[in-house]
Amino acid sequence: MQKPIDITKIEGSINQLSDLHTAAKYQELIAQAKAIISLLVDNNKEQTAAYLETCIWLGAGYTMLSKFKEAETYLFEHTKSLSSTSNEYEPSILQSCLYWQTKYYQVIANVPAINSKLEELTELSTKLYGKNSIKYAAVLLLKAQFQTLKNEHQAALESLSYAKRIYTKQNIQKDLTYCELLVKSALTYTYLSDKKSSAEQVETAYQIASRITHPEHPIFIDIYIWKGFEYGLKSDTGKYLQYGQKALQICLRTFEMFSTETLRSYRNLSDIYIPLGKVKEALETAEKALTIAEHVFPPNHPSLAGAYQTLGAALYQSRAYEQAKVILLKGLEILKEHPKLYLSSNRQIHHFLSHCCYRLNDLDGHLEHAKQYNKINVLLYGEQNEAVANSSLMIGQNYLLREKYDEFLKYCNISLGIVLNKPLSENRYQLPDISNYKNPFTLRTCLKYRAFAFYNLFKQNKQTKDIQAAKAGFQQLLDHLDKERLSYQSEQSKLFLSRFSEGIFEYSLMTAYEMQDLSFAFNVFERSKAVLLLDDFTQKDANTDDTVSIDLLKEEVILDKQYQQLKLKIAQLKSQNSELVEIGKTQNKAFNIKIQLDELRLKIEKEHPEYAAKKRALSVVSFEEAKRKLQENQVLVSYFISTTYYYILVIDEYEESFLQLETPAELTTCLTDFSASINQHDKNSFTQNSRQLAKWLLDPIADFLFDPFDDTIHKDLIFLPYGELNYIPFESLLLEDEHSSNDYQDYSFLIKSCEVQYHYSATLWLKTLTKSNKQRIENESFVGFAPLYQFEEEDEQQSELESSPNWRPLPHSTKEIHNVAAMFEEQKRSSTQIFLEAQANKPNFLKNAIDKKYILIAAHGVVNDKLPELSGLVFYPKDAQGNLLPLDEHLLSMREAAQIELSADLVVLSSCESGIGELSKGNGLLSINRGFIQAGVSNIVFTLFKVYDEPSSQLIQNFFHFVLDGHSYTAALRKAKLDFLKGGMADPKMWCSYVLIGV
Repeated sequence: MQKPIDITKIEGSINQLSDLHTAAKYQELIAQAKAIISLLVDNNKEQTAAYLETCIWLGAGYTMLSKFKEAETYLFEHTKSLSSTSNEYEPSILQSCLYWQTKYYQVIANVPAINSKLEELTELSTKLYGKNSIKYAAVLLLKAQFQTLKNEHQAALESLSYAKRIYTKQNIQKDLTYCELLVKSALTYTYLSDKKSSAEQVETAYQIASRITHPEHPIFIDIYIWKGFEYGLKSDTGKYLQYGQKALQICLRTFEMFSTETLRSYRNLSDIYIPLGKVKEALETAEKALTIAEHVFPPNHPSLAGAYQTLGAALYQSRAYEQAKVILLKGLEILKEHPKLYLSSNRQIHHFLSHCCYRLNDLDGHLEHAKQYNKINVLLYGEQNEAVANSSLMIGQNYLLREKYDEFLKYCNISLGIVLNKPLSENRYQLPDISNYKNPFTLRTCLKYRAFAFYNLFKQNKQTKDIQAAKAGFQQLLDHLDKERLSYQSEQSKLFLSRFSEGIFEYSLMTAYEMQDLSFAFNVFERSKAVLLLDDFTQKDANTDDTVSIDLLKEEVILDKQYQQLKLKIAQLKSQNSELVEIGKTQNKAFNIKIQLDELRLKIEKEHPEYAAKKRALSVVSFEEAKRKLQENQVLVSYFISTTYYYILVIDEYEESFLQLETPAELTTCLTDFSASINQHDKNSFTQNSRQLAKWLLDPIADFLFDPFDDTIHKDLIFLPYGELNYIPFESLLLEDEHSSNDYQDYSFLIKSCEVQYHYSATLWLKTLTKSNKQRIENESFVGFAPLYQFEEEDEQQSELESSPNWRPLPHSTKEIHNVAAMFEEQKRSSTQIFLEAQANKPNFLKNAIDKKYILIAAHGVVNDKLPELSGLVFYPKDAQGNLLPLDEHLLSMREAAQIELSADLVVLSSCESGIGELSKGNGLLSINRGFIQAGVSNIVFTLFKVYDEPSSQLIQNFFHFVLDGHSYTAALRKAKLDFLKGGMADPKMWCSYVLIGV
């Protein structure tokens, strides 16, 4: 005979199911519920209150994990008896069952069933608990979600407000359901165009949830998605990404891959990657979202349409316009079955379809979908919403393409009036007042197209007032972008803004060329180069503000260092294919440190407005100031390249020239082939490509580069490259046609006629020049480092290191350091130190390089394009016991170098590719040499290619010989290279890799 079960213990176990649900431990909930049901069935306790209640919780667990077939079985089939029996527990159990049945129908988008169940649930909840109970508040949350689905946003807000009042009256706001109410309220406020209230709701939810539950609870998925969304509205895409990634991490740890929550998180992340220009990541996350949607939902489910919309958007960003259009039309076909519902997905599909039609030259299709997008925006948000401003501008853009500029300006003014929240002047030539605005992205898009329109009007009618209006518009927009960028804390957001600015720079230069306005052209050239580096200089200038506590600034530095170290560790873990759990833990630490860092920075700025003003006081030097600073025979050459034109601005102390030339279709290929020819010793290819590049880049400005009366005068050229031009050593370009059969030493290399140096921009050149003059070290101190990397052959760790070409021993580096140090000692310079092999470690560098005038590092450089945090200089990688050190203890990354305060006038990075890194539009190469500029170094010699140990060692020794002989750095490097040309090492691979950024 079976032993009877203790029903009181069963009831206790059932109560625990509620706790498991609250803690979001859905797998445990399902396992425990199954165990209870099995026990009840074995003891013939089916259809009891305990059995029914357990079935409901089991159905709830399956609903939360998107296992709809199982959820339906337990929520409907196993609870059929609820409506017909009369057990005293059943009214409350029936209420619970109706609640979860309604929630189930909401997830699977069965609108008629939601309506029916919601009415039944509301009636029963009112009867059982009254309209001031927590149970009724939970019902109101479901009701508000349904009202949002039907686009009844004001009604949804009223439902949510009522529910929140219930919680307030009962003084139990510290509850996860209350947090959910707040997050849903944030969504509703967004639909009602109340961003301030939306942000307040999310922040309150975050504060409450942080106090009452653990940081991995799924309530934070919604909170982080919406906190990120708030930053997205401000165009702070870096923080948007940060919160989106965090939401996905929590989701993957709580739910199974095939769940609605995971689907939503992947869609959200894909939407974030798109404006950041991370096309590959956007496609990957969108494809995962679609795979989940196809697995979870039937073919006609509206959430599947949403997944199509996300993938279509990602395909559009990847320029697969036809494919994107097909995918988006699939989504639109599904949503036709729900004409009055799911308008949010519908509007997004029309949005991207209009963009696809635009790219496919289908102006009629573009206008049709833009108008549909606008119509839905008005339905969803009202006529004065930012979304309507965006869609009005899209309609206007269609007229811009049709060259109907008056029609375009009408729609542009509608859009601007909404964004600026005030009507615009009837005088279309009057600049709008942009001191206050709603949405920065729509504002800058309006301003961009408005200025474009005036430029095109000028090209059409040749009226001076139109080109003047174009210039004024672009100038206003550029000033606005500078202020906006400096208000961001995230580097990702700043880079996004730089990419957005590229088209503005192009049209601004086209405008400047039409006006032959060199001052404006120079200003645009400067704004297009190394903006993050310039921002960093501005930040450092602000840090000299003595109104800010030194302790606060130190705390900021400490947090920033911790954050950079964690990013380095994350990159290392990813490169080693570590466990996702370990990567996730480190990402959590980095996320929390970044939040602390951002909050501290905001606190400092809020408490010290003068400091905040200095941080935003970015200014580029004027054309006149740059011209005044040029010395005799110095020539400043700045480039900008777009798909249509490339521009050259050349200035010396007497005259200047601004050229607009058609961009050759073969330019990118030629640049790539040129670099490859140097690395591969391909003389034929080098000769052809070097001369071709010179024809494009140097021949148009030949009058500035050479003295027509005296060919013994060597100009000092300061090149300010743009984009891919950062990869090439200009001194190796050929001034005359050559035959590849000739000897290299007879070639007409630019270096034979000119001294050559580089910089990121004229502004940074002048800032560095000013700082160099003020802080020049009087002593002639020198320090050199040569890790060498020579270990015993039987050392297993070293054999692993040597398997990478970046870790080969550098036997000539020791000779290089010794010989250069000997030169200093011969001239009795004030201080000479050298650190070799195990002594050439990172701690010794950080301790001994700070106050030296000359620093020479002969070490391996590591470039990692996929994980830039792993790029840097490799110091001695082992400890005293011979164990391999952690990466952050022997790798000096670009970002870490930037945090050091160096007094050096010259740093020589005698290592491979120390000037190579990720190429960022409008920002140049993110390479290790850049970190030393940020550290305060005035002159840096670095490499653009991999270099050979022995020739590299000899070239640097020759360079220092000429420096100590009294030559300028540019002259010394030129003489060292000319010696190679004369001395049998004329192959460009031997000498052209080393270049100089300096003053």
